[in-house]
Amino acid sequence: MKKLLLVSFILIINISLFSATYYVATYGDDNYPGTFDKPFKTLEKGFLALEPGDTAFVMPGLFYGDVVNLNYNHGTEDNYIHIFPYYEQYKPIITSGLRVTTCSYLHMKGFEITTNPVDLIGEAVHHNIFENFDVHHIEGTEVAFSLTDLTHDNLVLNCDFHDNQLFSGSHCDGISIWAPNPSSTNGPYNNTVRYCRSYFNNDDGFDTWCSGANNRFEYCWSYGNGKDSDFNDIQGDGNGFKLGQGEHNCPVVINCLAWNNKTKGFDENANQAGGITVYNCTAYDNGSQNFAFFSNPTSDIVKNCISIDGSNDMSGCTDTYNNWNLNITASSSDFVTMDFSANMGPRKADGSLPDSDFLHLVSSSNLIDKGTDVGIDYSGSAPDLGAYEYTSVSAVNGSATIDVMMNIYPNPSKNTTTINYTISELSIVSLVVYDITGKEVEVIANETTHNAGNYSVKWDGSNLKEGVYFIQLQNGINTVTNKILLQR
Repeated sequence: MKKLLLVSFILIINISLFSATYYVATYGDDNYPGTFDKPFKTLEKGFLALEPGDTAFVMPGLFYGDVVNLNYNHGTEDNYIHIFPYYEQYKPIITSGLRVTTCSYLHMKGFEITTNPVDLIGEAVHHNIFENFDVHHIEGTEVAFSLTDLTHDNLVLNCDFHDNQLFSGSHCDGISIWAPNPSSTNGPYNNTVRYCRSYFNNDDGFDTWCSGANNRFEYCWSYGNGKDSDFNDIQGDGNGFKLGQGEHNCPVVINCLAWNNKTKGFDENANQAGGITVYNCTAYDNGSQNFAFFSNPTSDIVKNCISIDGSNDMSGCTDTYNNWNLNITASSSDFVTMDFSANMGPRKADGSLPDSDFLHLVSSSNLIDKGTDVGIDYSGSAPDLGAYEYTSVSAVNGSATIDVMMNIYPNPSKNTTTINYTISELSIVSLVVYDITGKEVEVIANETTHNAGNYSVKWDGSNLKEGVYFIQLQNGINTVTNKILLQR
């Protein structure tokens, strides 16, 4: 039995203080020093001013005209550069398009992109985080959010790609990780798309056309592609996850949902490389097929998945431990609800997916404990089938398996104590001290990027009264909290 961590991916925040802070506003001037009272005018100016660890805060406003080009600046593995909205609830809007070409270790968060696309281009674009973007109504292009030409090791987190339809003659994907042709050797690789939604795009939701190896989709939702917002069919392909072609394309898809797409839910699209991995995904009521893996080599692997109200063609892959292999018919009685309206609602304040019980298993489902161990944490004697492990706690959609551990020493402490914590993968952590009444007394860390690894920070509580306090490491809707006693 493995331990199941019900921890939603939240933003993990660096312990080091930002070296410098700059401000950008549409009413500013690039000849200004970039202070709060005299902000820069353009995102490019704010970006180029950043040194590793610095932050540029962007005021609400509309950036239009020329494409916003971010290039020739880099953070470091331990100190990202940051471009954040000044007010998290008000996204700055870019209508001119965003192009990133020579940039690494950038964390860019909280932007609305419309009219023109986001393009990440080239091998020099790596180890960046693009978080909480709303990309919609992109015109005259094939991809609304694009990673191409050897971009690698980027994280796209908590983003929405929607309503990118047939404008100016284009068929538009929500997000694509792609290269020009099947024999291309410059396909992007090692990129991760996590907790994202792609919907009502007239072409496909998520696409890996001719990409490189090990691009990953984790905990993502794809619905209504090839349809309008009333779920009427429109011109365009309309697949949820399209995973081909290419000689090097070996994407990984885990814990994802695809429902009510015009054509297919999960489609290998004549992928020539083989090596596609699909684990613990659920497809429901897609137009032609829920799972379509009929022309690839048998090196494609599909395990622990559920198909509901739709056909499958798995003649070209290795598929085991799926409900169709086990002769288990999945029906509405297996799930808490088949109503997906909550999934279409607004994201939560921290940018995470909305709570929903859609396609969560009920305790009596025959789909529980029927899977096989594929390296994803589970409870019970074996993994459950589908995107969600059964839990008696409702509305835990998008739960992640990101291990977080914390210990404090010395405890009790007279003044200074050391907080050690471990994070299993790239994340964003907040570390906050509360008194015994639950009142926040100090924020030790907030909104800073961490790579996987061990971290240590010294905390001085000498300015606080003797007594019991709580140090909370927040990682989504759940937390790790340790008690500390201050003694004088």
